[in-house]
Amino acid sequence: MPVPYAAAAANSWQMCSMLEGQDRQDHMELSELESTVETYSLAPKQRKADPKLCVKKYRRSAAGGGSAFSEQLKHQSKVRSVIDLVTTMDHLLNCVLATQKTHTCMKPFPFCKVVHFVDDRIRAVQVDYVTHYYYNNNKTAIVLSEELTMSIIRMQCSILNYHLLVGYLLTEMPSHKFEPKFNVQAMRTSFAH
Repeated sequence: MPVPYAAAAANSWQMCSMLEGQDRQDHMELSELESTVETYSLAPKQRKADPKLCVKKYRRSAAGGGSAFSEQLKHQSKVRSVIDLVTTMDHLLNCVLATQKTHTCMKPFPFCKVVHFVDDRIRAVQVDYVTHYYYNNNKTAIVLSEELTMSIIRMQCSILNYHLLVGYLLTEMPSHKFEPKFNVQAMRTSFAH
């Protein structure tokens, strides 16, 4: 049973498209934190995507959108709404980061492992936001309703708070586990949008 989080996250495939979830399952790219309660502890090739926990993964555009993510899937990838992005952030911060697990029967994962997962998924949220809501095809700003604008501002504040907290909590970690300069760069990226 998943740990309770935002009621909106109860909708299946809200934080990741079914197509991406299936593709990552087929290519053994699912994290334990987004697998079903029955399969999270199994080897990656045996994990099954949980539609309520699977979160869109960051794909570097310079790398062709990821090693397993085909061009066809990249173009069909779900564009998440602002509400989906806010729900995703709520799940990442208030469920995954806060409890270090996604199922009540799980033992908490090491904090650094959780941070690496959350960092990646936050980058994907930022890419969706900038790509789909900040600029249109002419590279001019898109005008959103006041309510959506406030949701985005609160989401961006949550991202900044996350990076400040993680930077503080992991300051003493060896650089092979946590690299502070990457965290600072992520904060700068958040300020830029």
